[in-house]
This record gives sequence, C-alpha cells and structure tokens, in this order.
Amino acid sequence: MRIYKISHGGGIHRVREGDTYASIADKFDTVAEIVKAENGGGEFMAGDLVFVSDPQGVLYTARPLDTIAGIAKKFNVSPNDIFPADIENVYVGQKLLIKGQPK
Repeated sequence: MRIYKISHGGGIHRVREGDTYASIADKFDTVAEIVKAENGGGEFMAGDLVFVSDPQGVLYTARPLDTIAGIAKKFNVSPNDIFPADIENVYVGQKLLIKGQPK
C-alpha cells in the first residue's frame, strides 16, 4: 500500500476498484485536479490512501455558455482566481474552485 502526501483538512479516501480522481473529488466536493496534484498525479491502485485537502473557496459547477471571464465576473474575482487556472475552455458539469476574495 502506498501513502501519498498528507494535506490539511478534507479527508482520507481508501481507493476502491474503479475510483478515479474525479469520483474521489466528487465525494469530497472538490476539484479533481487538486486531488491529483496533491497526491503526486500518478496512478493509484485499490487499497491506496488518497488525501484530500479542504479547499478554500467556492466550488462552482460550470453551466451551458459559461466562460472563465464570465464566471470571474459573476464572482467578482480575477480569472486567475479560478482553479484550474490553466484551462481555456470550460465544459458543462466541470467543477471549478473559485479562490480569492471578491473585489
């Protein structure tokens, strides 16, 4: 059994057959990219422990016609405050973490 980096807050999930970063993130109401980054980004196996931090911010699920600029405007934050920040296109159902303080 491998144990990945410990994060503060959130929780611990023992991986089951068929789990993905997205399914684990859904369980903890967070973003798959955060869970993946915090746990080394590699593949995991059933029985591994995955640590999930408590994300600071607002979790937002993208809707039809959403754009990064539009979401930033809706929350009165910079586009850089939306994680994952390196995305150019948003898809319906994608979970995004809105960080930062409204301006």
